Order: sequence, then structure tokens, then C-alpha cells
Amino acid sequence: MSPEDRSLNGRTRRERAGSSKHRGRRGRKHLVETWPSYLLTLLPSERQSLSASAAAQNVSIADVARGILCAAYGLHCPPKSNGYHAGKDTGRLNILLRMPPKLWRCIEDEQTRLNETKRAIILDKIEAHYRRESDGEATD
Repeated sequence: MSPEDRSLNGRTRRERAGSSKHRGRRGRKHLVETWPSYLLTLLPSERQSLSASAAAQNVSIADVARGILCAAYGLHCPPKSNGYHAGKDTGRLNILLRMPPKLWRCIEDEQTRLNETKRAIILDKIEAHYRRESDGEATD
């Protein structure tokens, strides 16, 4: 093997590609990273509900919110996170939601139809979910 085939750590590209740190990336973005994003500002009560659901389901807060929105539109959106990490849950009221293109289009269509903001539509879906849950109708 020629010296230029070795990396700084003495490993070849093939060896690096097989490591968990580099597997699957190969310079490309993950699918989720290409999805439309929305920075959502929550109310404290909504944030607490999402955090509790995330901890109970062992998924990220964004996954819980995305799941609620997908369910509201009849879409299947499996979680994309590596689980809930209590240390990362700082209680901030802003969360970054990455949404599959189909979900994004559903929200945009509703925004146009109702002449509402995306935030109002998203918060309405989250609030409605937790209202139903408190009435015993919804399950996570």
C-alpha cells in the first residue's frame, strides 16, 4: 500500500468507511438533514408535555412533535432520533422540527386554506393531541 493511501491515523479509506463513525455518511447528508426545517417556539405547558412524552417513548422531543403532526395528517413518520437524552433536555422553548416533505406540504396546504401561520397550525395540532390524551382518547 502506498503512503498516500493511508490517512493521518494510519488507516485506509476502506478501513475508515467500515468504522461506526463514518459508516453510511461518505460525505452525503442523511435524509433527515435534507427535510424542510421549522424553528418552533412553544409555550411552557406544551414543552413540558412534549418532554414527558419523549422520555416515556425514549425518542427526541422533535420526534414526538413530528409524530403528533404526522398522525394529525394520517402520515406514517417513524422516529429518526437515537432516543431521549435527559441531559440534553434543557427546557428551552425553541425546538427545531425537521419534517418529511409530505408533512411539510400538508402544513403549507392548510396554511393557505386557513390563512394561518405555520406556528398556529402546528401548535393547534399539538394542543389538540394533548387535549384528547387528557380526555383519554389518544395513546402514545
